[in-house]
Order: sequence, then structure tokens, then C-alpha cells
Amino acid sequence: MGTLSPAVFDMNDLSKHNDPIEHDASQARSDSYFGEDPAFVTPNLINDVLSYGSDGQIDVNDVAKIQSARIGYGQQYNPTFDFSATPAFIARAEAALFLRAFGGQNGNSCKTSFASTFFVQITFFAGRIRVRSCLAFGRSRQQLKT
Repeated sequence: MGTLSPAVFDMNDLSKHNDPIEHDASQARSDSYFGEDPAFVTPNLINDVLSYGSDGQIDVNDVAKIQSARIGYGQQYNPTFDFSATPAFIARAEAALFLRAFGGQNGNSCKTSFASTFFVQITFFAGRIRVRSCLAFGRSRQQLKT
């Protein structure tokens, strides 16, 4: 992939530690140090994220608390924990994307039910079929609008 703003997103990039999508202190995936494939969400982490939305919303403050907890956990239990500039940038972009994607136009909060549907009910299966052509980000956004 090679850049933080790729023209093409490949699901396989989720399995490459710190290259550059997957990172330590993710909201949805265990640090690679713990041996789980980072391409798949970690149910306990998702349940933790959803628990912050007990009022039906996950907001900016909740996301900050979630990220702080994940950083603290990584620093304590992951001897290879890396939250240097690039992984920290990606983690913070992930948090912003989470709110923007699930929060719609306001981007400050999202319904807990939206996050639950995406992370718990929608799965990207192992052994997924590879497409022969790549879908560029700009083109995919345009297709979503139509």
C-alpha cells in the first residue's frame, strides 16, 4: 500500500501490522502481539466499545475514553506496544472515521445500534473472493451517493 492516503484499499492490509492501516490500540482489534489476526474484530473489544453507549449514543468523549483505555492496556500488557507518531495518527483517524461514518452529518456521535450492526452482525469472511480490478476510493464514494 505504501501511503496513509491510498487510492486503493485492500482488505488484506488489515493483517499487516503497522503497514499502515493496522495498529496497536485499535478500538476493534487486539494488538498483533497477542496473536489474533488483526483482519478480524475482537468481540471483547467491540463489547467494550458498545458498553460506552449505554445511553444509545457513542460520542467524542466516549471515543476518547475508549482510546485512552486501549493505550493504557497496550502499555501495560504489550511489550512491543508501538504508539509512535504514525500509529497514533492512524488510531486517531480511526476514531474520527468511526464517528463520521456512523454519526452521519454531525460526526460528533453515533447510535450504538449502528456500531453494533457493523461490528457484530456484518462480517467479512475468511477466504473472501479477490476481485480482479481495484475500486478506487473516489469512485466508491461516488457509487455510494447514487
